[in-house]
Formats: sequence, C-alpha cells, structure tokens
Amino acid sequence: MTSMKRPDFIDSPYFVGEPDNWHLKPGAPKEVVREFNEFMKATNSPFIQVHVEVREITLHAAIRKIINTYGPATISEIAEKINQENLYTRRDGKPVPNKQVSARIRKYPYMFIRENGLVSVNESNRILSLEAYVGGHFGTSYNVTIDLESRLAIYKKFEEGYQIEGDGEIRLDNTMVENFQLDMDSIRILDWDKEYYSPALDGTSWSVTIKTNDRVFESSGSNAFPRQWGKFCRSIENVVKGEFR
Repeated sequence: MTSMKRPDFIDSPYFVGEPDNWHLKPGAPKEVVREFNEFMKATNSPFIQVHVEVREITLHAAIRKIINTYGPATISEIAEKINQENLYTRRDGKPVPNKQVSARIRKYPYMFIRENGLVSVNESNRILSLEAYVGGHFGTSYNVTIDLESRLAIYKKFEEGYQIEGDGEIRLDNTMVENFQLDMDSIRILDWDKEYYSPALDGTSWSVTIKTNDRVFESSGSNAFPRQWGKFCRSIENVVKGEFR
C-alpha cells in the first residue's frame, strides 16, 4: 500500500469531509481547490464519490461569509480577509478596496448592520423557510417548501387539474443551505414587490412566502414576474433536483 502525505486542504475551513461526499464549500481559495482536485485525481478511490462545487460569489455574499466566520468586523478587516481568502474577484483583477466594501454594505441595509465602527449580519432578515408555487389549472404545477432550519425540502408536482404526479423529501447538507441562501441574497428576494400582474384570462400564477427571524414576506403574481425569476427557479431546481418553472 502506498502511503500519502496528509493533504493541507483537510485542515481548511472550506473542506467538508462528509462520508462518500468530500467537497469544498463555495468561496474556497484557489490554492485549496487546486490541491483538493489534484489529491482526488491522484487517489482516484472507488470508495469515495466526490462532489466539488466552487462558485463565484457576489461581494455582499463574500462580506457575509467573512462576518459569519470571524464575527463583527471593521470595513478594513473585512476587505483584508476577502482579499486574503480570494473570495471575490474584481473585473480588473485588483484587490477589493475598503470603499467598495463600504458601498456594498450601504446598498444592502437589510443584510448588514453598521454600528460603532463594526459591521454585523442583520439576523432579523435571515431566511428560515420558503414556500413557493408556480403553475396553473390547465397544466403542470409545482409546490416547494424549503426549511433551512430543519434542512429539509418537500417537492410536489401536479398535472392538469392539480392531480399529484410526484412528491418527495430532500435532505439538505450545509453546502446546499449556504448556496441557497447566497442565491436568495444575490437576487434580493426580500426586495421583490408584493404583486406582479398582467391581465389575462388564463396563464401562469405563482407565489412565494418567506419566513425570516422577525417577519413573513409574501410576493405573488399572474403572467408577470420579477426580473430575477429565472434565477430563482434555477436555485429551487438545484435544491429539489426537479423541475420548477
């Protein structure tokens, strides 16, 4: 048996050593990703099924990740950590400056609280659960409930006349929960209008109900959708591994 040096990525906070599902959390530094991929290719173990998901994240998502990892911090501390850990890449390739971090925090007041020189996550707007429906009486409809606290998603598909065709439960791991939260932040779902409607006799109706730490947010529509509706549906599909459109 050939012995191998214990890889450094195992000690990384981005490494998740789930049985049969070793993977890296979103935002892992490039050097960690490279070592992980090289190690898994070299071992090529038939006993390890690997899922690696490395996603580009937005600046506000990177800010939240730093605060969640290290606690409330100053603007300069957040910018320094983002650059050290390569969480966000500017188009010009330059390091993220303090003023860009500050501007992004001001742009997302529902996500962050800035007080006494420190920035913290606005926990009152943290999404706890989401229920979404899309469809119509004369076609396929879908209903999804995603509980981020219990890490459980329930998926139902209906055919014409709301006859149920299939349903199922999906257990969510930490990476799935984090990715979904990042997606909801990126589309600013809590800023959606309450109603989106276009006059029509028949068509597609939809609704979204979100429970946060201190309120219930609702948005719905018929034959009209928020600009980020497509990205929202893709995020749902990534969770339930089924259609939602």
